[in-house]
Amino acid sequence: MNTFINGTSNLAATEQVNILLLEDYLLDAELVNNQLKKGFPNFNLNHVSNKESFEQALVKYKPDVILSDFVLPQYNALEAYAKMKELGLSIPFILVTGELDEEAAIDCIKAGIDDYVIKKSLTRLGMVVSQALEKKRYEIQKAKFQEEIAIGEARYASIFNSAGVGICVFKVDTGATQGNTKDLYRLRLTECNTEAIQLFDAQSKNDLITNFDRTLEEESFPFMKAIAGLHDGKGRDQISLEADFLTLKERNLRLKVKINNSHPNDQLLTVSFIDMTAIKRSEDRLHRVMNQLEQTVEMRTKELSSVNLQLKEEAKSRQMISDKLRDNYIHMTEGIIAAKRIQQLMLPSESQIASPFGDAFVYLRPLDIVSGDFYWFHRKGNKCWIAAVDCTGHGVPGAFMSMVGSKILNQIIKEESTERPAAILQELDNYVISELKQHDTETQVSMGMDISMCMFDFDKMELRHSGALQTTYVIQDGELTELRGNRISIGGTFKVENKKFTEHVRSIKKGDRIYMHSDGFTDQFGGPKNKKFTRKRFKELLLDVQQCGFYDQESNIKNSLQDWKGAYAQVDDILVIGVEV
Repeated sequence: MNTFINGTSNLAATEQVNILLLEDYLLDAELVNNQLKKGFPNFNLNHVSNKESFEQALVKYKPDVILSDFVLPQYNALEAYAKMKELGLSIPFILVTGELDEEAAIDCIKAGIDDYVIKKSLTRLGMVVSQALEKKRYEIQKAKFQEEIAIGEARYASIFNSAGVGICVFKVDTGATQGNTKDLYRLRLTECNTEAIQLFDAQSKNDLITNFDRTLEEESFPFMKAIAGLHDGKGRDQISLEADFLTLKERNLRLKVKINNSHPNDQLLTVSFIDMTAIKRSEDRLHRVMNQLEQTVEMRTKELSSVNLQLKEEAKSRQMISDKLRDNYIHMTEGIIAAKRIQQLMLPSESQIASPFGDAFVYLRPLDIVSGDFYWFHRKGNKCWIAAVDCTGHGVPGAFMSMVGSKILNQIIKEESTERPAAILQELDNYVISELKQHDTETQVSMGMDISMCMFDFDKMELRHSGALQTTYVIQDGELTELRGNRISIGGTFKVENKKFTEHVRSIKKGDRIYMHSDGFTDQFGGPKNKKFTRKRFKELLLDVQQCGFYDQESNIKNSLQDWKGAYAQVDDILVIGVEV
């Protein structure tokens, strides 16, 4: 009898056990592995997560025990169990599952699955595995003994020539035919073979002949009754039965007995004894295990009912939380959509931008509902100002920053009449630092913006440009020129001493094309190797579309970005502005 400590068997703890685990969730597999370590220090665990690897491991790994989750993607434990049976294997099969309703548990037991363990009760795993292994040993031992009995019976064609069984010849004294207990002692052993001597723990043949009456007890009464049956005048010459005996060392035996009335005239009986003691004990143990399994199933069924009730309550609670989160999400999304409409109303229209130029386009693709990129435009007489601005972050924080930037540009250019781009950026930097209190170390907000600012003077046919971490491209007579901004940002908590912005001045003529953009376009990942688009590809793209009008240019730029991005996620807000003088 095995004793259990902490849910595991002492027998199992000393054996090498090969365990095949079918589990698609890696964390659960690790929990099972840790639990097995507590009771099976010599186990080997082969973890598989799908149908193909499981069926390969069945043949290659030759497991002693199979542990399986109940439901996996495109596969389940019942299918795995059926595959094992299809391969002619007989391996203890145990479910290790998160939840299992009563009906499914009954179906699994009926199908032949040995047992199941709820993942919330993994401490039972060692005991369940040990019981399954012991049940398997009993089945193997029983089958082995049954096979031995069959072989013995096949060789029993001639009782006197049989080998491997105890054979005794008895003389039945007159009067020992009524089958009562007192008549048991009127049997006289006259001959026996070596196997009989060993079976009854005798020292010699004479020892057994002299003391055979000591092997008989009250439980041996069917044996004497069978002998009486051969002398009841009905003409029977052979009887088979099972009866209990004692050895001369008082060891209990369960023997299969065959009695042949081979010499009826001489009152001689030839009796063969086959030891069934081990099989009887195995059957008793198996019966106890089966009773224990039935009790376990009943207990687990009650446990499942309780767990299912608890899960229903938890599911109801989770649904309430889910509904609340969904409502909050809807309200937040509606608010952000309203903010998007406000942000769009603050942006100038393409027709406004195009009015002083031959043609123009604006391509703005936010990463989220609202954008941290924005563009700004103002016209005064024969002068106009265009800015492409990339605020720190994206989504709601970037959108708030874009509103701050638009308000400050209105104040600097429209109200204070500052015209020169370098001076505009200088004042914009001061305003941002002041508005966001970035000079205060206790309330620093590390937000800022990158910008390209262009001023067009159509009387002088002159372009003035200043930038902060952004570049503007001018294409004149098919040749591309870069107007690079300073490598400093507007605002931010990173202090730069004597921050100054460079102003580029160049002449322009009719037909010149000017392009401004944020880094969301050039930083977009994609292509066959998931690399950035880069400024080099962007400049090549601008030169490639020069044969097209601005409407087609915008379409080609959009398509090029989408082809490059493919299935990869957009990484930032994207802004591209193009104007033609």
